[in-house]
Parts: sequence; structure tokens; C-alpha cells
Amino acid sequence: LLRGEPDIDERARAVPLLRREWKNLDAHGPVSQSAWKRFDRALEKAYKPVAELRAAEAAVHAAARVAREGLCDAWEAWLAAQDAQAPDFKALEAKREEMILAWRSAPKAGYRDERKLRKRFDALIAGIDAPLAAARAEELARREALVTAAQALAEETDLGRALSAAKSLQRHWKEEARPVQLKHGADQKLWQKFRKACDAAFARRDLEQAAEAEQRAVREQERQAELQAAQ
Repeated sequence: LLRGEPDIDERARAVPLLRREWKNLDAHGPVSQSAWKRFDRALEKAYKPVAELRAAEAAVHAAARVAREGLCDAWEAWLAAQDAQAPDFKALEAKREEMILAWRSAPKAGYRDERKLRKRFDALIAGIDAPLAAARAEELARREALVTAAQALAEETDLGRALSAAKSLQRHWKEEARPVQLKHGADQKLWQKFRKACDAAFARRDLEQAAEAEQRAVREQERQAELQAAQ
């Protein structure tokens, strides 16, 4: 083991195995202390690079644990300071993104510490996700109701009322929107349905206006023909 450059992984495996084998051989009879001391000194020397590496790794892991604990402390304090009754959804979404990026870029602690810290971090993310999920569900339901109301305009026989309702629904869609991001696919799908239903009402107006313009043109032609005939 002591020949050449130290193979850390090999020494980490071999030294405990050799010690165990020595103890097994003790069962067959006593061994001189000089032989044991020689053997023990060789193993200690062989294991020294392993111990040094593990000590360095332990120091790195300890520093990483302190850093991650500091992040969690700051995030818990920030979350506790938020208004639970009127949360700032944009701030929550931005903070969530910031936390995930910071957590991923921070050095990792040891395995056990990392598991504990991960549970703490997941609890923080869950504390942000809960109000965001509730707000998204409410906003989704609001938009679905507006889509249903816009689609019902196709049954309105009074074009004036249909147009007035379509404009009102468009204001509600824009002005009452919660400042929370929906899934892009769902957001676009609802908007397309809503826009199509509102556009249908305005298309009815355009058709009626075109028909009225055509009728006026016909009447004007008839009037001109009558004037020419009278002349």
C-alpha cells in the first residue's frame, strides 16, 4: 500500500480489511508486540492520506452546512414577514426562483446534513407554493367563468347588449386579473377561447354594419335612378 502515489480509495478499503484479518489471525495464537507495532505503524502511515482527505472534506461539508443553514434562516425570516392575508404573488414567485437558484449553486453538505437541510428547504418551498397554488386556482376559475360568459353571448339576440357585455367582459379579464402566473399552455388556451367568443360578437356587428352599408348604397342608387327618370 505504501509504494508509489497513494490511491486513496484503495487505502480506505484495504486498511480496515487488513486490521480485521489481523484480529482473525489472533485467534490462532499470540503474536509478538513488535510485529503488531510494525503492522500498526504501516497501516497508520497508509491511512494518513485518507484521514487528511476526509478531514478536509468534513471541513468543506461543515462550511457548506453553515452556509445552507444561513440561507434557510434568512428565507424563513422573509417568509414569516409576508402578509398571509394579502400576499404579494409576484414577490413570492420571484423569491421562489431566487431560492431554487441559490440552493442549487450552494456547495453541498455531508449526506446526513444534506437530507435534513433538504427537508427544511422543501418545507420553505411548500410554504410559498401553497398560496401560489390557491391563487392560481382562483384565477383559473375566474378566467373559465369569463370564457363561459363570453361564449354565452352567441345566444344574445340583442346585438347592443351583446357588444356592451363583450366590452365589459374584456375589462374584467384585464383589470381584475390576479398578479400570478398560470401555466403557459392553460393561460393561452383560455385566452384564445375568450378572444374567439368576444370576436364573434364584434363580427356580428361588422356583418350588420356591412349589410346596412350595402342597403344604403342600394337605396342611393335607386334614388339617383329616380332623379334621372324625373329629369
